[in-house]
Amino acid sequence: MLLEDYFPSLRRIDYTLAYIARPFDVNEAKLVIQTKPQYLSLNEMFLVANTYPKDSPEFKEVFDIAVRLYSTDPVAQQNTAALEIERDAIDAGIKRLEAINTPEAWNNLGVAYAQKKEYQKALDYFSKAANAGVKAAIQNQEELSNWLKEQ
Repeated sequence: MLLEDYFPSLRRIDYTLAYIARPFDVNEAKLVIQTKPQYLSLNEMFLVANTYPKDSPEFKEVFDIAVRLYSTDPVAQQNTAALEIERDAIDAGIKRLEAINTPEAWNNLGVAYAQKKEYQKALDYFSKAANAGVKAAIQNQEELSNWLKEQ
């Protein structure tokens, strides 16, 4: 009876480990991103990116690493799409943004379509984002509408 009823529960041991990971400072993160980028949070990667000039290959590389490691994160996707749009890879940026269903992404889609001179699509996305409360979209919609009236 002891062997079957009491000993099995006495041999079972459950452990719970808890720890707090120390955040990296920017200088450490710049080194870590080259060797073990999975150790960095998305925010730490963006801090590293902001230490480089926006048109530098290092800036783009950090964003590429971030979107590769955090492929389902809408912020990483949106930031990478914005970078693609700024670098005239508009179709790639649009494709990436269309997979994200957030008001901020709709505003960025409006910007991308305006750059492609597809103004009605741009206005539609600005309107959608503005109705969701994105203030930048309201301003973008007004500016594009005023510009189109002047043309």
